[in-house]
Parts: sequence; C-alpha cells; structure tokens
Amino acid sequence: MIKKQFPLSLLLLLTAACTGENTELLPQPSDAPDVLRIASVGMDDGTSTRGIMDNAAIQTNGCQIGVYAVNSDNTEYIPLHGGSNASVYQYNNSCWNVTSMDGSKLLRLPTNGNSCKIYAYYPSGLVPVYQAAGGSYLSGINVVAQDDFSSTTQKDYLYPSVAATTNINSSSGVSFTLKHALAKLTFKVYKLAVMTEEIKLTKLQIIANANTLQVGSGKTMLLSSGNLQGLVGTDLITLAASDGGMALPAQTNTINLGNPKSTVFPFCLVAPAPNVDYLSFQLTVVSNKQEQTYLTQQIKMTSHWAAGNHFVFTLVLNGMNAIISGMKQYQWEGYTETDIPIS
Repeated sequence: MIKKQFPLSLLLLLTAACTGENTELLPQPSDAPDVLRIASVGMDDGTSTRGIMDNAAIQTNGCQIGVYAVNSDNTEYIPLHGGSNASVYQYNNSCWNVTSMDGSKLLRLPTNGNSCKIYAYYPSGLVPVYQAAGGSYLSGINVVAQDDFSSTTQKDYLYPSVAATTNINSSSGVSFTLKHALAKLTFKVYKLAVMTEEIKLTKLQIIANANTLQVGSGKTMLLSSGNLQGLVGTDLITLAASDGGMALPAQTNTINLGNPKSTVFPFCLVAPAPNVDYLSFQLTVVSNKQEQTYLTQQIKMTSHWAAGNHFVFTLVLNGMNAIISGMKQYQWEGYTETDIPIS
C-alpha cells in the first residue's frame, strides 16, 4: 500500500479560513512570524468629509491595498533574508491576506527584532519609491481633466493618517486608518419648476482663473502626507455624461430636493486647489433635440478645497441663464442630504 504525503504548507493553505463556511480561499502567508500581518484597515471617521472610498468600500471582499516598509529611522528597509519591502493585501471575509505566495513578494520584517514603519495606500497598483528623510512616495498618480458624471476615470487615492510601527515580536497585526488625497465636488443642478419640458444635462465644465486647477499624469504622492507632486495648472475640467444625459429635476423649497433615490447628481474628484480664487461653470443641455450652453456668474472662493473636503455647488437653470445659488462644505457628522451621492 502506497501512502501519500502532503507538504505542511499545502495543508495549511487548504485549512486556512477566517470566517464562515464555503469561503473562497486566498493564498495565505506561511506561519513564519516575520511576515507582515494586517489586523484592520478603515477610513478616517473624524471631521473630514468623504470622497468615493469609505469603510464599506475598503471592507468589501476583493478590495486590495498596497503596503510599504521603511526602517524606523526612515532609512531604506532592504530585507536581508528574502522577501520584499512592499506587498499587496486583499480583503476577504473579514481578513486581510497576501495576494501571492511568491516569497519574493511577501513583506518580511527584520528577524533581529528591529522595528519598521509600514505605510498603506490605495489603489494597490501604485508603485512605492524610497526617498530619504521621510520623503518616500508613490508613482503612477493620474489626476484627469476629463471624466464622466460619476468619476469613473479618476481614482480615489488614499494614504495612511500615520504609519504603523511594528516588529517581529508584535503579537498582533498592524492597523491602518486611510485618508483621501483628493477633494470631492458635487453639483446639484436644477431647472425652475415652471420649466415643464424635459431638459437633460450632457456636459458640465469647471472654469477657474489663472490655471489654478491641478491635473497631470504619471505624477507622485508622498506616503507620509498624501501631498500630490508634479501636477500642472489648468483652467478647465470637463465632465461629460456617459449616456444620454441627466434629466434636470425641478427646484422646490424642500431640503431634500427631488427624489432622493432617483436623483443622482454629477460629482468628481479633483486635486486640492489652494490657489483657486474665482470659479464659474458652463452647462451644456439638450431640450427638444436642441443643444444650448449656459455660463454661470463667476464667484469668489472663500474656502479653498483641500484633500478630503467635499464641496456641493447648487446650480439653477432659469431658461435665460444658469446661476450659482449656493456652495457648501459638508462634514461627516452633518451630512444629512440624502439626494447627494455619498458612495
């Protein structure tokens, strides 16, 4: 009788599971204590407003984050016993696990007990690059000048509020709280109630003075602060409907205008723009198969959008022109208007 023997690593892989039955097994790290383990990842729930990613999105099966390690004194960490100083982890059934069992892609901590600073970031496809004095950054940052009404093209870049410090002797995994590197703009666009014909918004352009909006491709982001580097100035960002356009709801006197479940207003993610002084918007609409454009008045920005901020602009089409009737910065704790997309 021939007895079959299976490697211990294979048995561990087959038996590893976090919660529930019939779960999809992801590659697990070995039992070696030097492999980085992640206990939790969440979003900043303080007074900062939200972008696209939130706790629910981060803690969705299949979500991946990248992690990167430097020495505790901010010098470059180079594992001497194999492994990598960067890796990708995936969330599945309440657990964060490595996405590859390739030993060269596992983030291994120093076996001599020295501590490392660990940075987490999203999306996981960004590439970490070491730079001295705490200046390590991520490459591959793209801030677009053209998008649709749902920010389909623009990624919501995330960085850690603080780096996690750990070593091989730590009895628990590390935890991260992520923050937004971009700002979110939402546009509540209405027509006057007396305008009974169907009017569809097909394009919305954000116009600034003196090229103070920031865009760029192949740029970088500091891991320690989320600051975007290398962006260039522009005076125009264009949002265009990906379908036939958004039917404008009629303006009313209620707080939650329109049907909260059916009205989804255009929104976008933009780079922080501390130097924007004046803004206006140009709307392109279609009614009775006729296309028209409307340019709003120019308003002075008294509060510049910063990373993690969410600004909501209210625009009203009155038949003769379009006007900016309101601007508000929303906070987490005061965010109650359900007709504004907060995904």
